[in-house]
Amino acid sequence: MKGFPESTTSYIIGWVVVVTVIFSILLPSFFNIPVLPVIFFNTLSANYQNQSSHQPSVNTGAVNPEGLLVHYDFDNYIGSSRQVVDISGGGYNAVMRGPFMKAVPGAGGGHAISFPSLGPVSGLYQIRSSGNPAAGIHNVSFMVLFRTPQLGYNSEIASAISPGIQKSGWSIGTLKDELWDDNGKSVYLNRKENYRAPVTPDTWTMKVITYDGSMLKEYINGVETGNWLASGDVLGSGGDLTIGSLQPLGFNFIGDIDDFRIYNYALDPKEVATLYKEAFTME
Repeated sequence: MKGFPESTTSYIIGWVVVVTVIFSILLPSFFNIPVLPVIFFNTLSANYQNQSSHQPSVNTGAVNPEGLLVHYDFDNYIGSSRQVVDISGGGYNAVMRGPFMKAVPGAGGGHAISFPSLGPVSGLYQIRSSGNPAAGIHNVSFMVLFRTPQLGYNSEIASAISPGIQKSGWSIGTLKDELWDDNGKSVYLNRKENYRAPVTPDTWTMKVITYDGSMLKEYINGVETGNWLASGDVLGSGGDLTIGSLQPLGFNFIGDIDDFRIYNYALDPKEVATLYKEAFTME
């Protein structure tokens, strides 16, 4: 029996390759199926074995003495579950979704997670946990240590936004941040719409946003760069905590994230300066 002509065979093989590539990229986004061998993470982690222990943290459920609601330092061993451990003990362990994310050297030692420049599909690359640690409070601080080549628009580093048309929750971006109550009203009262944080591309940057109910403050690399009057409203319930994109709208982050934290109080300038100094100190 004769087989397919050579041209037809090549055509079929080509389409099989295309379909395989598409499914290997899209399926992890929707079903959280890891497609890259876990040994990639194991090998990369081994490169920095003198900088972090790579042992899974244990969540005790106790109240964090430092006031941390969630803390990802990305130094723990990833493993086949692709789980990112919340080392605050708050229980907000997260899962990596999507291929091609990898470990890279951090700002002051240890690891960072690199988000690739691929993936135009909303939420293709993200780290996600169930729930919003900052829901229902008006005394909070967000801290993120990141590096990005993309500053042409505001991409989202972390967020917990409601999926509906009316915004609720919060988002921390490379250039701009948003905090909303459950009625879709921003807690910022006098910030100019075109405000952009003074961030330098391709440079490790520590950004801190604090909210004490009356004022919002922004710090870049330990120095206060902006302050605005606030409404005093509590933050809305929002959606699931997401690192690397703004669910469900996209605005995907490109670059590296070394550390992410949420505190249950507004850090003062001295504490922010100390965090900045510690961020670039070899662990």
